[in-house]
Amino acid sequence: SLFRLTLADQSYRWTWTWAEPLVIAAIGLVLLQSTPLPPALIDLLSQQTRDILPAWAAPQESAGVFGPWNYLSLAPYETHSALPILLAYAVLFFVAVQRLRTLSDVQQLLRRLAIVSTLMAAFALIQLALGNGKFYGFYAHPSTDTLHAAKGAFTNQNHLAHFLILGLGVNLWWLLDAATHGTPHTARTYQPQAMPSRLALLLLAALGLHVVAIALTYSRGGIAVTLLFFIATFLGLRQMKLVSDGHGTTPGISAR
Repeated sequence: SLFRLTLADQSYRWTWTWAEPLVIAAIGLVLLQSTPLPPALIDLLSQQTRDILPAWAAPQESAGVFGPWNYLSLAPYETHSALPILLAYAVLFFVAVQRLRTLSDVQQLLRRLAIVSTLMAAFALIQLALGNGKFYGFYAHPSTDTLHAAKGAFTNQNHLAHFLILGLGVNLWWLLDAATHGTPHTARTYQPQAMPSRLALLLLAALGLHVVAIALTYSRGGIAVTLLFFIATFLGLRQMKLVSDGHGTTPGISAR
């Protein structure tokens, strides 16, 4: 650990993840790309910049038409504007790592992700059904609309598909965990009669919402990954002996 903070008789210790050097390096790279540098250093670090931007080249006899190019990035403003997003990702990661201490913490986070993704899937379907092309029912985006694909809170339907695929896996885990009562996977058997029917129906409905919303994004990559997800899930459940093909005596969900 790096340090320990004592507050109100409680000790908080930073858990070293080995991601810290990567985050520092990523921040340094963004700053290096978006900070003005001497032209000689630009030529040393990026020899193709002169060929890509000949009007900004700085030959010895002149400084080009527009003067020398002083950035490693070809779009320094866009590069610099991505820094807050990088910092937000880093903060989210480190807060999660330092907060999640037990298996119960992880399960609680996964269930919250499942709820959020289910709400997003429902919102995307309702927004598409409104048919007015506006986000949230009232905001007309200048470069896209919600008429032809489910997008939810995303301006790109592929991004919605990626988000829902994450939630699809978490919802399926929750369903299986409820069905097997959280017992170790080596001893799990499926007991539908002991599973709370209300929770089962809610989780199955959530899975259905995810599948329908992903299909209505018309994202080829999202649909392909969803199919691969169900194939991998079936094979994994068979390996864990939670499903059977109907020919053996293994207790589980029959595939027939």
